[in-house]
Amino acid sequence: MRNRRLILGAALMLTAVLAYLLQDVVRTTIILPAAYISWVAGIYYRSIPQFLTWVLALMIIFFVILDSLLPGELPTNVPSIPHRSSKATLETLTGWLVKAPGGVYYKWLIANRLGKIAQELFDQGSISLKNRSLTPVNRGELSLTDPVIEYIEVGLFGSFADHPHPRLPWVKASSSPLDMDPMEVVTQLESIAGDIN
Repeated sequence: MRNRRLILGAALMLTAVLAYLLQDVVRTTIILPAAYISWVAGIYYRSIPQFLTWVLALMIIFFVILDSLLPGELPTNVPSIPHRSSKATLETLTGWLVKAPGGVYYKWLIANRLGKIAQELFDQGSISLKNRSLTPVNRGELSLTDPVIEYIEVGLFGSFADHPHPRLPWVKASSSPLDMDPMEVVTQLESIAGDIN
């Protein structure tokens, strides 16, 4: 800290000495030419009639307003949004399944996708999701186990942030509904789809 103050003080002293010694050079190379240029520019500005200055300013304002009011050129061939095929969706799900053991986020993405599929199945079978969960009456109508129902509820109404992954490598992650094997959920949802159809 003391060294910084000494360096700063020495730099200020050196700057003051150089400013005193070089004041004539600075005046002749910087200040006088700048003053001359501003004096000449002032003479030219005063020589132009003020009427022309106002006409020029109003023309600039008019063209700026006109440019902002007129529509620009419309693109002739707008690129269409590429349609995602089912193959791309399958590849995405496969990528999530591969990455799932490494973190909670991909497990939650899979649970969310399976929860949306389950919700579509429930809508077909007139089973509603009330109060952001399956009601006990609806649970009895389903042939799903409690862990699968909890998995679906976490996927639909939960977040991956509700089940954080430990930051330290030696700390074991606490178990969560997202740890369930997605194939078990798929199997039970397939049985529901067969019952509805």
